[in-house]
Amino acid sequence: MNRLFGRATELAQLNRVFQEVREGKTGRGRLVSLAGATGIGKSTLAQACLENITTSDPRALTLSARCVQGRTPHRPYGPFTDMLAQMRLMSGDPTLPGMLQKEAPGWQPDAAQTAGRNALFDQFLALCRAISRQRPLVLFFDELQWSDRSSLDLLARLASGLASLPVLLLVTFEDTTPECAASVKGIQHRAGPHCIDLTVRGLEQDTIIQLAETILDGQLAGDLSGWLSVAAQGNPLRVEQFVYLLAESGLVRKRLFRFSARARQLPVQSSGVYDIIASRLDGLEPNLRWMLEAAAFGGSIVDTAVVAAQVGTKPDVVRAQLYTAAEEHGLVTGLGDQRWPTGKWSVRFRFCHPMIRRALADRVPEKRRDHLLSRAADMLGRLAGDEANEFIGEIAALYISAGLEEKAHEWSLRAADLAERLYATYEVDEFLRVAARTTEDERERLRIENRLAKIYAATGRGPEAEALE
Repeated sequence: MNRLFGRATELAQLNRVFQEVREGKTGRGRLVSLAGATGIGKSTLAQACLENITTSDPRALTLSARCVQGRTPHRPYGPFTDMLAQMRLMSGDPTLPGMLQKEAPGWQPDAAQTAGRNALFDQFLALCRAISRQRPLVLFFDELQWSDRSSLDLLARLASGLASLPVLLLVTFEDTTPECAASVKGIQHRAGPHCIDLTVRGLEQDTIIQLAETILDGQLAGDLSGWLSVAAQGNPLRVEQFVYLLAESGLVRKRLFRFSARARQLPVQSSGVYDIIASRLDGLEPNLRWMLEAAAFGGSIVDTAVVAAQVGTKPDVVRAQLYTAAEEHGLVTGLGDQRWPTGKWSVRFRFCHPMIRRALADRVPEKRRDHLLSRAADMLGRLAGDEANEFIGEIAALYISAGLEEKAHEWSLRAADLAERLYATYEVDEFLRVAARTTEDERERLRIENRLAKIYAATGRGPEAEALE
């Protein structure tokens, strides 16, 4: 959902920061971190800021990437490669691809290995400098707590250079995440005085009602607005999910130009967001729910070609169902067309909130889950063809999750090769350990372990993330 309510103060603050960076009088950039609880509206606020930036200054270049739990951590520099891919597709500005080739040749697909990790990082910084000389540059990292660790190192390097790098780095992250999630404190420390922390807080009562009435396209009666004000707990995601649940269940009706509901039929106000979403999923049409469950295991982006292969139907059918999920239920949002290296076209979507993906995935039995994961990996490999570098890590992760050891071994070795070329030591370590674990050949296992030892000896470092120190 892209509805923004009650954030005028925060949005004005973000706009002021951008104006300071754009004016460039000091040549300094900024790191703005938006923190807050699940569903509080961090991503929506950031997206509204990006829209304001492009509206106020059409020259501005805004690049964004969302980190996905269980997927992005397996893609070395995944958020950055997503941003670079966006640049390559910007046909409206023919200077960008040439600038990318000149300043950052090591970041090109199938590029030769650079002289070292520092050289690779320096190339990305040089690209940012070259762009910022011509136009304002904004890099947005959504859900950063699920980033791969190599990206955190590069982001830390960018943050440490903000004293002379006029770039706006905008990140969102949850400040209450499990221990397995990445930390952003090291990056904030690197930015020093150029870091601005902004905590996104709950909505006021009148804003909650305004949001609910916008979703329903009508006014709420007093009893329903009072109930929702308490149930929402100031959280926009709770508002949206409660309102959709009431509408889809037929519990709200429009009488005398206002929506009302019988108090005894309303759900428990203290219900968790996860439980509310799960209740909504129970009420979906079975074929739609079946398709969405498949999409939850289809990779970081929901792709109609991948989902069609998972469920054994035509992409047009999947596309129609996903548009229904978007327009009638607010579960996914469209991202536009995708042209794959093999020439095939598809349509991409993403879940409106990560918790929707998780609630769908938790419903799927293990046997079907493994089937969906393996079919998604197979299709991604076919779509990418010989230019699969961008997806190697994700394909490997899907096969690993599906428990297909032969495929996991093959793709883990390929992913390790790519990670080594990019000096992504953490991902090299991860994929080589998987490759060693998924082979029954003792000599092959020893070769893999020796390779890993040589990599550490050559680089003089183990898998400790600079950004986490």
